[in-house]
Amino acid sequence: MSGRDVLRNLVKTQLVIKLLKEQVATIKRVLRIFANELELSRTRRNNGAVNQSLLRKLALNLLKAEKASKKKIVLKRKRLKALMDEEFLENVIFEKKD
Repeated sequence: MSGRDVLRNLVKTQLVIKLLKEQVATIKRVLRIFANELELSRTRRNNGAVNQSLLRKLALNLLKAEKASKKKIVLKRKRLKALMDEEFLENVIFEKKD
């Protein structure tokens, strides 16, 4: 290996190290932002967690009680369908029979 090859490898290695450090810095920044958002989350203040829990339970109970669909659908699939299909969501909330 000549001196030039060693120098090229050293420069490439330093460039890779620099890029990795930038990536780590970016990841740390994102994690700090995420941690800060969690800290400021309203669900952890006062009764927020209890309220959110009640809303989740209500939504799950509505999905479990939904009988309008002709086929029997698994709860997980009903949740996805309610997210994607606004008409189905209205049927679940207002108990519409098509």
